[in-house]
Amino acid sequence: MLMAHHDSKSQSLSFPFRMGLTISAIIGALALMSMALAGLISSDFWGADWLAPVFGSLSAAAALVLSTMKSGNRSPGGVDNAGSVAIVLAAARRLVGVLPNDIELIVLSTGAEEDHMVGAMRWLDANLHTTDRPVYCINLDGAGAPGRTVLIERFGLGKLFSPEMSAAARRAAKRMGIKPRGILMLPGIGIDAIPFAHREVPCLTLSSGSLGRATMSVHSANDRAEHLDPDTLEEITNLAVEILVDLAEQATHPDHDV
Repeated sequence: MLMAHHDSKSQSLSFPFRMGLTISAIIGALALMSMALAGLISSDFWGADWLAPVFGSLSAAAALVLSTMKSGNRSPGGVDNAGSVAIVLAAARRLVGVLPNDIELIVLSTGAEEDHMVGAMRWLDANLHTTDRPVYCINLDGAGAPGRTVLIERFGLGKLFSPEMSAAARRAAKRMGIKPRGILMLPGIGIDAIPFAHREVPCLTLSSGSLGRATMSVHSANDRAEHLDPDTLEEITNLAVEILVDLAEQATHPDHDV
């Protein structure tokens, strides 16, 4: 499967501000948990009297500000997620003539990803029960922003989306001579790969970018298609094709050394 969501949204808080608040809330909550565990181990834990209110206030204040954030419809959706939809279409055209005949290629453009991944969940509800064959899905999200290619390999507290797909992606990247960066999707951030993971469907997300103008413009009126980088779009298209060809070879010839 090749998948990318086609909906977009704007938010009243800028990207760096909301990411900073999210990280602050997580750090504050983890610090409180750590101190609670330390207090159970030793009643003489140093600093607990004043550290707990500090970290509790940090986490609560960040969560409070985040709760005021509003969504709108002012984002053109260039990086999030027109570039990814273009990659899906380009990769699909190439794969039609490359994949073995007994491999079914599904191209999925989901809606309502920005509204709690509803489109992906509805598709899974309607279609997952119709096949008993192995399914692999490459999700594209934020792909095409200038910068290093990214593999969103982990979510939650570090759980791998798919060890098999991560291995295939790194084999493909090595053949192409590129070094993608593997990252963790922070708790509280949603992508369409998460519903797939909860249904135990292997799904790896390809993305790209750095902390530059293109990434910082996501979910704002400045998220324009002009921010997409043609070379990055081509690189991720090639990587997506290589990964799925690798997985198809493994599925049809399990003993074949790709």
